[in-house]
Amino acid sequence: VTRFVDADQCAIYDRYEGGWKLRQESGWTRPDEYERMLPSNDALLQLVEDGRVASVLDLEQDVQTDNLIAAPIIAEEQSGKKRVVAAITVQSMPLQSLTAGAVRTLSGIAEWSSRVFSTADRFRRVRERDPADEITGTYRYGYLVRRLDEECARWRRYQERYPSPTTFCLLYTSDA
Repeated sequence: VTRFVDADQCAIYDRYEGGWKLRQESGWTRPDEYERMLPSNDALLQLVEDGRVASVLDLEQDVQTDNLIAAPIIAEEQSGKKRVVAAITVQSMPLQSLTAGAVRTLSGIAEWSSRVFSTADRFRRVRERDPADEITGTYRYGYLVRRLDEECARWRRYQERYPSPTTFCLLYTSDA
């Protein structure tokens, strides 16, 4: 963002129910320079919540905001419904750089970020379903934990009816 939009200071805020939480910043000289948590009633970010790229030029003159431009990062859920999960914001840039071209460029960066986010989320969901590692063919740690939880729950059910001593054995082999 700093290179393509000529921004001096920018940030990414994650969307939460109560507002926007800072995830990453660039160009801030002091950690307390801007808010780490932005309220949901920030005028520019309210436009972003609707899925729009917006700048201070889209706001009325008496509205206060720390951001000059903001763009949504949108994720597509499994149901196909889209929702804003984060916002890319620009807090400081040369005045002559605040142009329609800068807004379009930030919009393109946000669209690309949205695609990357959605692809990573889909990949994560597929990985969680597949118990085996695609390279080694061995079961993943998450699969082991899920299976242990299932077996412990089954053991508890049977332990109530048929109390008996129980042994748990975990074997590990290594070719090294």
